[in-house]
Amino acid sequence: MNKKFIIFIIVLIAILALIYFAGSSKELDRIENYTITVTPQDDGTLNMIYDIKWKVLDSTTEGPLEWVQIGIPNENVDNITALSNNIESIEQYNSTYVKIVFKNSYEANEVVNFRYKIHQKNMYTLEGSNCKYEFTPGWFKDIAVDNISVKWKANSVSSANTETRENGFYVWQTSLKKNEKLKVELEYPQEAFSGLTSSGENYNSSNYTNNINGFGIIGLLIVIAIISAFIGMFSSDGYERHRGYGGTSYYRSSCVSSCACVNSCACACACAGGGRAGCSKKDFYGTKLKSKDILKKL
Repeated sequence: MNKKFIIFIIVLIAILALIYFAGSSKELDRIENYTITVTPQDDGTLNMIYDIKWKVLDSTTEGPLEWVQIGIPNENVDNITALSNNIESIEQYNSTYVKIVFKNSYEANEVVNFRYKIHQKNMYTLEGSNCKYEFTPGWFKDIAVDNISVKWKANSVSSANTETRENGFYVWQTSLKKNEKLKVELEYPQEAFSGLTSSGENYNSSNYTNNINGFGIIGLLIVIAIISAFIGMFSSDGYERHRGYGGTSYYRSSCVSSCACVNSCACACACAGGGRAGCSKKDFYGTKLKSKDILKKL
């Protein structure tokens, strides 16, 4: 490989990285409250209600707040339903997110409180005579959370990694720094449910691997770095830099290693974070590059 070409690529990556991180250092939002109420069903699936209070700190850098995306445990979700009247549309997005578009735009110092519910599958594992749940709510790489509460219906629970119980629910409550996570663990006797499957509702994640040696590995890393930078800078998918930890737009696994799933993704940690986008991320005139178009050309 030509030495000058390698130097050029390194310099290009360094410049792109400086631009990328300079733009991502601004604190745009703060989540004042993030509550998830969980009610297990007879078949081991979960009804989950999300109640989020989101404050806009900066509406200049990326524009007013117009939509957000919140990480979900895995792609096996249905009955996604808005519960607050400030939501214009809500849908599953990129497999492991729920995307919520608001009816209004929110400027700096304004707060939006929104609620929605989902029905989540593939959440438990069977270990001996026990049914085990591990759940990490979607976290936020660039947003601090003043208060996060997970409330899990306590009926028939044999053990949990919290001692707090309120009104028939086990409760996990804390604050989270940027990119910090909360882990919820519970166990039930299998007889607490009537519709469990022996497989534990496991489903296999798909990982993309390439066996490349020598310069092939270097070339692959260079290409990935360049694509990552360009996608973060130009993608009209919106707010790529602030969506949280859990994959990029060119690679997705249903459960990445950072989620600490030991046996399978049925342990259901949320392999995605969250983020938001404002009007500055919309491309009304079609002038911005789209990640899928870049990848198609490459």
